[in-house]
Amino acid sequence: MSPESCIGFAHGEAVLVAGMPGRCWRIHQGAVRLTRWVDDSEHFAGLARTGDLIGVEALMGNDSTFSAYALSELILEPKGALDSAALLAALTSSEQRAAEALALCRGTADERIARLMTLLAKPTASGHARVQMPSLREMAEITNLTQETISRVVSRLRRLGQLVRNSRAQAEFIPCRGLATGNPGLSLAA
Repeated sequence: MSPESCIGFAHGEAVLVAGMPGRCWRIHQGAVRLTRWVDDSEHFAGLARTGDLIGVEALMGNDSTFSAYALSELILEPKGALDSAALLAALTSSEQRAAEALALCRGTADERIARLMTLLAKPTASGHARVQMPSLREMAEITNLTQETISRVVSRLRRLGQLVRNSRAQAEFIPCRGLATGNPGLSLAA
């Protein structure tokens, strides 16, 4: 990858639009929220993270299946062709991301938010994880919870010291062992 071929996108910016021509991208840095129109409204369809490919259908001359929005500051590398190993890796990654998307809508609110933070986290030297925080609206859409519930869970994580805001958009996340895996016996509720 040459740095000059990469393109940056701001949080919230559309990268692909469902039903429109697009291009294939490899996510060099950041995360993407995938959505799809169903019954005249847009619904969460998945996440893609660093290393994942999005818009692969463009390589076959097809329109985008999903709309894709930058969930954080995003750097994408355009891909013009893929070898069979890269296509197999993309398929495998796609299956993994589909399973992760389903898990984000299952379990307690605490578990869903912990899973989302874990998926978006980048490990740091301190052993904590740095997270570029999505908006309450985005988190609610992804986890199938209300913004009020998200706000309560985020506030509880902050009180417990598991989420420390560095700025409005950046936080350090210290996961409770077992919580992100969906262990039904664990909860952040006090």
